[in-house]
Amino acid sequence: MNGRRFVVALRWDLQLQWRYGFFVVGIVIAVFWIAVIRSLPTADPSGLIPVFVVGNMTVTTFFFVAGLVFFEKGEGTLEALVVTPLRWSEYLGSKVVTLTVLGGVETLAIVVGVQAGGFAWLPVALSLAVMGALYTLLGFLTALRFDSVTDFLLPAGLVVALIELPLLDFLQVWESPIFYLWPTQAVLILAEASIAPVSSAELVYAGLYSAVWVAILFALAMRSFHAFVVRSTGDR
Repeated sequence: MNGRRFVVALRWDLQLQWRYGFFVVGIVIAVFWIAVIRSLPTADPSGLIPVFVVGNMTVTTFFFVAGLVFFEKGEGTLEALVVTPLRWSEYLGSKVVTLTVLGGVETLAIVVGVQAGGFAWLPVALSLAVMGALYTLLGFLTALRFDSVTDFLLPAGLVVALIELPLLDFLQVWESPIFYLWPTQAVLILAEASIAPVSSAELVYAGLYSAVWVAILFALAMRSFHAFVVRSTGDR
């Protein structure tokens, strides 16, 4: 990865996100949730940091990266990328970094705005980093397969519902060890460590499993880029 090219990609993505109002949407979402939760007379959000981490990152990462993909498809940017010096890994890495930071700041603002008690910052930051990377890569993988937002929305909803199933276990709606197969379970454990004791074994599982899934999804995203962009460009 070339540092100069990567910085250029970061700058381009930040400009796009600013132009399309992503920053404004993030602020609006944060203010909305803070206002809603603080207005509930019996609300005690102290134990809901993991829910915020998994649930709130959806729009700012999964759906925002999909929006960028559809924009760049329409503008021909993806096809042009094939013949530019920018590597696919740098292009995709820039999306992961910028959207994860945006979603992470937004979610941290909500946590700080509604949290009744103290929490450990490091586990929250780690869980946000992992969740942001997972959602961005999944959103990229999903969006590449469709030509329009209309076709994308239903499958996207199914993907999000599937990836967030471990919330049922966390909220004690449906408890099962099978959820340890989900990467989201690892994120929930990391986030839970910010508010409650978590065993060393679970922390090791959460850290290693998160790293494995991010690596797998990044590799799949690279292959999908080659399959849906590079090949289709060559066929023309």
